Amino acid sequence: MKYRIVLFIMLIFSLSSCQKKPLKQLETAFYYWKSNFKLSELERNTLAENQVRKLYIKFFDISWNVAKRDFHVDAPIRFSEKLPDSYQIIPVVFITNQAIKNLPKTAIDSLAKTILLGISKLSLKPYQEIQIDCDWTLSTKQKYFTLLKILQKTNLHL
Repeated sequence: MKYRIVLFIMLIFSLSSCQKKPLKQLETAFYYWKSNFKLSELERNTLAENQVRKLYIKFFDISWNVAKRDFHVDAPIRFSEKLPDSYQIIPVVFITNQAIKNLPKTAIDSLAKTILLGISKLSLKPYQEIQIDCDWTLSTKQKYFTLLKILQKTNLHL
């Protein structure tokens, strides 16, 4: 009998502790991966129809210069038109795997500073978040994630 009472009390507690979690708000966002920011009429209409408020814009690539044996900023974006105020802009930087692979571990801090400075120079609007894109491999994983840890120390959301 005691066993049934204990089991019943446990069942009541387990059922009463279940709470529905609020649904996470999803928002539609788009990537802009061209080197010249200029929205076409179709792009504007698509953004409006989908009520997009967030754009991830590729600001530049980080590539490896074989001759100089160093990384460099490549293909920076040009803004042929003003960014609409209604969009939150998230700068994106693409790092080639070759750049991470050849990057000396001692240069990871320098790469982080170059990325932050490059974004600051190109950004026409304030930003609180950046995105780093890299097709890393097992051989480049440690350097890439070290770079991300350095970037996380800023006040920016990564």
